[in-house]
Amino acid sequence: MATNTTSIETFQNGVVVATRTATWTTTPEQDNTLTLQQQAVNALTANRTYVASTPTAAQTTAQVKALSRQVNGLIRMLLQQLDGTD
Repeated sequence: MATNTTSIETFQNGVVVATRTATWTTTPEQDNTLTLQQQAVNALTANRTYVASTPTAAQTTAQVKALSRQVNGLIRMLLQQLDGTD
């Protein structure tokens, strides 16, 4: 479980008139979901870069391993098996 804190600003006419802090606790499953979602965002960027390149054999091998990890993350999210992020 993680404790999260964020600052919330209230604006009036484009000027901050109040600031408050919100705190909440997340479950391990929620933490893992957020981790998997961030990994998916990062993977999309990396995969676009890879597709636009002319990879070497070593880069292709590394990409296959990366894709396997990425697919595992997507499967975990799809099946709601959020006990891990591997």
